[in-house]
Amino acid sequence: MRIITIEIDKEKDLSAIEKFLDNLGLKYHLDDTEALEKSISTGYEQSQKGLTRPHAKVMQSFIEKYK
Repeated sequence: MRIITIEIDKEKDLSAIEKFLDNLGLKYHLDDTEALEKSISTGYEQSQKGLTRPHAKVMQSFIEKYK
């Protein structure tokens, strides 16, 4: 297996590349790097403001919910 990374700036280019890969019968996975970076940044900002719950509390509520 080989991995090819392609950076795409224009949304219109994405559909052309998807068609090309589909026509070749290749499997592919698309990552939205900008959305991932925004999500991480937002989470970090929320944790700095004290808007998140500690891991131990989250796990405890998960355990209680699914006993």
